[in-house]
Amino acid sequence: MNELPDRHVDETLPVDTATMSQLPALARCLDQLASLVDVPTEPCRQLRERITANVFNLVVLGEFKRGKTTLVNALIGADLLPVGVVPLTSIITLLEYGDAPAARVIYRRGAEEDIAPERLWEYVTEKGNPANAKDVLEVRVRYPSALLQDGVRLVDTPGIGSIHQHNTDVTYQFLPNADAVLFVLSVEQPLGRAELDFLQEARAYAGKIFVVLNKADLQSAAELEESATFTTKILNEVLGTAVRVYVVSARDAIDVRWQGDTGKLEQSQMPAFTQALSRFLMEEKGDALVRSVGGGARRLLTQARVTGDLSLKSLRTPLDELRVKIEAFEHKQREVLVARDEYLLLLDHEIARLYDQHLVADIGAFEVRLRGDIDALLMQHFKTVRALPSRQLQTELQRYAVAEVRQAYDNWRPAEEAKVNEGFDAICRRFAARVDQVVDELLRFASDLFDVPYDAVQAESHWSTVSRFYYKFWDVQVGLQIIVSSLLLALPKVIGDRFILREARKRAEDYVIVQAGQVRDDLARRLDHGRRTFKDALLERLDATLAQIGAAVRKGIVASESGAATFAVREQEIIAQQRALDMIDRELTEIFARVDRS
Repeated sequence: MNELPDRHVDETLPVDTATMSQLPALARCLDQLASLVDVPTEPCRQLRERITANVFNLVVLGEFKRGKTTLVNALIGADLLPVGVVPLTSIITLLEYGDAPAARVIYRRGAEEDIAPERLWEYVTEKGNPANAKDVLEVRVRYPSALLQDGVRLVDTPGIGSIHQHNTDVTYQFLPNADAVLFVLSVEQPLGRAELDFLQEARAYAGKIFVVLNKADLQSAAELEESATFTTKILNEVLGTAVRVYVVSARDAIDVRWQGDTGKLEQSQMPAFTQALSRFLMEEKGDALVRSVGGGARRLLTQARVTGDLSLKSLRTPLDELRVKIEAFEHKQREVLVARDEYLLLLDHEIARLYDQHLVADIGAFEVRLRGDIDALLMQHFKTVRALPSRQLQTELQRYAVAEVRQAYDNWRPAEEAKVNEGFDAICRRFAARVDQVVDELLRFASDLFDVPYDAVQAESHWSTVSRFYYKFWDVQVGLQIIVSSLLLALPKVIGDRFILREARKRAEDYVIVQAGQVRDDLARRLDHGRRTFKDALLERLDATLAQIGAAVRKGIVASESGAATFAVREQEIIAQQRALDMIDRELTEIFARVDRS
């Protein structure tokens, strides 16, 4: 790895924006909210976590040999990732911010290994890791680049359309994780149908797409203008929207930095592109995060203010009238608890349907298809190795079948995992929103009962998904033991080999079936764990909120039973908290105003 001199690409990036600078202020508001008595701490923690664990996947996509990896190196300002003259990148490489360069290899079966950045080529290239023989899931690289600050993660993907089909598969499987895309084209070749199809698929996942026409150093100014005009025209027609194409030379942007030639750097047109990219990352990305988390904070604040108003009204309401109101409230609360139990039953039903209609069906269809595929592959492989002695033949057929079945499941699992995660999270978000509706309903009823104003604040329901559903392919030892008896060996080879092939085909089919069963059982167990974890979180949050509302409504009776001195103390505590809420509200209003002006 070669680091560039002091003049490197990061100089072109703006230092900060008004939007991103609001995140620390927003975090302070959440901390202040969490410290107040009438605010549930768990929702505050979850919103706070979204700020501290903010991750934004900026994914670099395109066909092989378009200069994607060179562009990544130019953006971060270092010859960090390996480049070459043949299709290189074969593994997803994620670049994150770090104080010093570092790299970690994550294997499919869960093991992790720290390596020197100089050894990246051994794991992420076809030369160092042909057909991913080392069974790598992804490689994570840390580097002190300004572009990678504030949770931005730059993702280098294998090129589509090369002779290595597994590279294309890996890239397609990562698409659902893309928050924004850098789609790299090259002046060397006209925009092709395959690239247009891939771009349309990427657009279905990413909220923002930057199109880069790379290798500008290979054409004259007139040729570049013609290439850019043609590419822009085709993209506008196919995508049905105006597309800006950035013409750059990533290679020049790196080379001229060593020479300190700022004039030639401008000719590479990288500064203009990196400024546009950085502006999006620092402003639009931050704007969305601030508004989303700020909306959640405002909802919690509004609920806390209403709870405080209810407490004051309860304290100041005559005892006989208060008892009547509390009786009406408790009746409503019982209705809400019944609705809560119905929601939980519906949650169980939805997740069971996810398992039955999607997971079981998907596994069944994959099993049937794989049985046919493996049988055909085994038959074909038999033709190429049938000259081996019988014992070697049966060993080779066993090895081949096991390897093909394992590879098939490993290739199938990531896309299925992403599909199940998406379905499970969608269910959780839907029921989290229902919980918010239940809370709003009870707050509105209590507000009407005590003549306290309440306007529900609509915000996204965010829940921590650390325990969300996932699964891995469990490597169960199911041997393809083809017993070669002395009698079989005594048969003419052409006859004995037929028996060996028949047994190998049967065992291969059994192996596919057993593995499908293992995956199905693992899915059921993990999905049930996710369901129970989410239900526990759902109940904890809802019950805590209901208890706080109930305590606020009953505060007058508690104070009356405690005496006048306690009454006065509690009244002052509530008033002080309402003042604190007013201060937080003003700060949130200023945060939103600063975002609007930025």
